[in-house]
Amino acid sequence: MSRLAVLTTVSCRAVGCLGVGSFFGLAFGMAGLGSVLLGSHMDKAGGDFVISLCSFLPLLGFFALLLPLESKLMRGSDAG
Repeated sequence: MSRLAVLTTVSCRAVGCLGVGSFFGLAFGMAGLGSVLLGSHMDKAGGDFVISLCSFLPLLGFFALLLPLESKLMRGSDAG
């Protein structure tokens, strides 16, 4: 058995092939939709505006820090 087949078999057993495939499918699908949206905005508003708009996208990652912790959410659902 080749190394690739062994690695594929081991990784599918450990993580689950369906979960890995769904994750990558969703990631590439969202990237494709994002490129279409950015392209349409670039056609309408111009390249300078879209590039400056993209410079603010990393702020979305910082806003994720403001989300409540999972432990707080689970504690709140038990009381209800």
